[in-house]
Amino acid sequence: MDHKLLLDALSLEEKVERINAYQELGAFHPLTCEQGATHPNLVPKIEGEQLVLVCEEPGCGYRQTYIPPSSYAKSVADLKAYTEQFRNRPRSEPPPDL
Repeated sequence: MDHKLLLDALSLEEKVERINAYQELGAFHPLTCEQGATHPNLVPKIEGEQLVLVCEEPGCGYRQTYIPPSSYAKSVADLKAYTEQFRNRPRSEPPPDL
C-alpha cells in the first residue's frame, strides 16, 4: 500500500478525524506536549491551509507542525502494520510514510 498517496488524498478535516482517533486508541504513546505529562494530549487544529498540533493547557501555547505519519492510522492494525514496516526497513532507509 502506498501510504503517502493515501495521506495526500485525505482532506485536512479527514486528517483531524484520524489524529483524534489515534489519540483515543490508547494502543501507542499519544502525541504530547513537550512540556511534559502534566499537560493534556496535543489536539489537531486547522490553521489556514496547514494542520498543526496544539497544547490546550492554559498559558502553554506549544504548537507542533510536524505530525508523525503513523498518527494518521485509523486502527490498531494500521499502526501495527506501520510499525512492522518501520522495523523491517534497512537502517540506511528513512522511515516509511503512512
